[in-house]
Amino acid sequence: MAGFLYYFPDVDPSQISPPFLKGRGVTLSLRDLFRNWQPSHNVIVTSIVHGPDGKCGCYVYPIPETGNLPRVNGYDSETQEWENHDGYWLGIDTENRPTPPELIRPTIVSGYEYRLGDDWDWICPIIREPNGTPNIPQSWGENGDGFAEKILPQWEWAWKLSEKIWNVFLGEEDMERAEAWDVCCQLLSINYRLGKHEITKLGLVTSENYVQIFQAAVEGALWKQYVEAESDEKKSDDSTPAIANSSDGTETQTVDTGQAGLQSA
Repeated sequence: MAGFLYYFPDVDPSQISPPFLKGRGVTLSLRDLFRNWQPSHNVIVTSIVHGPDGKCGCYVYPIPETGNLPRVNGYDSETQEWENHDGYWLGIDTENRPTPPELIRPTIVSGYEYRLGDDWDWICPIIREPNGTPNIPQSWGENGDGFAEKILPQWEWAWKLSEKIWNVFLGEEDMERAEAWDVCCQLLSINYRLGKHEITKLGLVTSENYVQIFQAAVEGALWKQYVEAESDEKKSDDSTPAIANSSDGTETQTVDTGQAGLQSA
């Protein structure tokens, strides 16, 4: 298998850099490379005289953790399939389509494995635990009360996203399906070199599995157990809530409250 291929028309390798890629809209998928840009080491950057548009340009291939390469490094109409997006072209090797091992980032956030629309298992990250504890990188230090943790600045967006998902699960906030799609793309991009176009190409997100992606982000399986346990305790006049200690994460129930908070666009 191989990862995604990228082609940028009318540019040469000297122009390819993280700021250039961000300007062309390749932001979510190659985010980890922006912090560690090393051509020839973790990304292949080469000029080609005949691209998918029939013109010259630059071919970019992020080298996956597996080290797997496409059958042809460059443009080849017989072994590849390309789509034109504003600012760049996205391609795949037709016989070596991208899979999780080719797209996983060097460092990931732990989560639940769910089988998505391409019939492969993907690690959907846990951002927030039911008790409100972050499951994303934090800095360690001290404040007036002693030891303190603080979410790293580059992860604050994910924490804010988890707060929104949490409110949807609680039924305190609604979310249109178009926004739910956007949220799913952001969540899947945490552990994999994926953006909206890549996710669309692979057909990962569906009307059936988006709740699982949401559920993972806020430990929905444990959250449901928490709510059910709290309800049982209230019935027995015991005000102390119980939080389940574990969940296998392989098969989980759909959280009805999450779906109820989603509205048609």
